[in-house]
Amino acid sequence: MSGHVHVAAAILPSLAKGTNADGKREEIHERRNMHHQGIVLKLVAFEVAVESALARVLVLDSHFDEIGVNVLGPALSRCQVLDARLLTSRSDIDNQDRERRRKTLVRHLNSNRSGPGGVEVQWRAKLDKHSFPFLRDRFAIVDDDLWHFGSTVGGGHPGLTAASGPWSASDTRAVEFFDECWRICNA
Repeated sequence: MSGHVHVAAAILPSLAKGTNADGKREEIHERRNMHHQGIVLKLVAFEVAVESALARVLVLDSHFDEIGVNVLGPALSRCQVLDARLLTSRSDIDNQDRERRRKTLVRHLNSNRSGPGGVEVQWRAKLDKHSFPFLRDRFAIVDDDLWHFGSTVGGGHPGLTAASGPWSASDTRAVEFFDECWRICNA
């Protein structure tokens, strides 16, 4: 179902239905592993989408951090994508820590694959406020679906936050937008 709003908040885990701003009834998805320290609070609908992905997982999140890695990693271990790319800012973590997190995602992505070689996770930390002043929220493209997050991709932030999706990546031209940002960051 395209365009549902998913509320991912620690204070709302038991609700089955909610009402959006337009008065429409929308599903509210629970979070798994609810805990405030150490264990990830993840948006179940997004996790399931990543687990069943076949083509791509693209992340545009200027503040992607350990929380995001903890949400995305386990889901990547069950998907079959060949294109896994992240665009983040360079200000939040140093290069060594970013590389350690990237290698964690690579291990997850290749943990259930057979055959020679593996799939790389490409991570570019080149988003900045001068080149991309219009980027405020965070986004992920999973196959042909666009997901929007008010905080960390995957809904792992422990505070009150919301996510929407899946939206059509074709209708929104999300893949073209991501690829253009990728091209700019690699120029």
